[in-house]
Amino acid sequence: MSRSADRVPRRLLALLACAAMACTPRDGARPATGEPAGEPAPTGEEGDSDSTPIPAGVLGELVSEAERIRGLRAKQPIAGIAVSEALIRAHIRQQVDEVDMRPAELVMRAFGFLPEDAGDLGELLVQLLGVEVVGLYEADTDELMVRSEIARGLGSNSPDAAESRAVLVHEVVHALQDQHFDTLSQTSDDVWADDRLSALDCLAEGDATLARIVAMIEGAGLDPSVTLSPCLLYTSP
Repeated sequence: MSRSADRVPRRLLALLACAAMACTPRDGARPATGEPAGEPAPTGEEGDSDSTPIPAGVLGELVSEAERIRGLRAKQPIAGIAVSEALIRAHIRQQVDEVDMRPAELVMRAFGFLPEDAGDLGELLVQLLGVEVVGLYEADTDELMVRSEIARGLGSNSPDAAESRAVLVHEVVHALQDQHFDTLSQTSDDVWADDRLSALDCLAEGDATLARIVAMIEGAGLDPSVTLSPCLLYTSP
């Protein structure tokens, strides 16, 4: 099991929430995931085994933006690779298969978050996140994994590209958290019953989500200090 495998379920459920936030259909189009408008959905048939480094300039800008917004400097280089949708789906499936998802599924059904006829939660996560996730930080390899069609458009000035960059800032903040606070290295024998780790996960996700919000506001040409309450903004150490 990977060093962060026992933290995977909550992390994947957080990704599910992030995907839902970014997937409001516009004008009948495919849900927005940061890919250029009008580009057809990838089939996953070509280049499934390929991964290529993200250009240093693009990756450097993402890391610098995350460092500036969060007020943390990377202690070591963060690698970035562009991968196919099929590889992201396989990566998520591997993580899901390493953990018993039944406790999360029972809770979600009990609260009505998952309909009775919705099927297996793990399979739903693989199907949805494999398509909708823009990218994710892999703690075991210290890599930022980005869907290849998203990576190709990161340098454009389109609203979708700005949204994708904000999502990836969120993921880079997770890398900074892990480097500074070992947020993905702490483990427990019972992933679902450890309140301390649950609280740490909530803090880490809220921290990264705030960075994403700031990045989105700045990407729209607005001033976060005016748009957000001052009490929500980061202050430099």
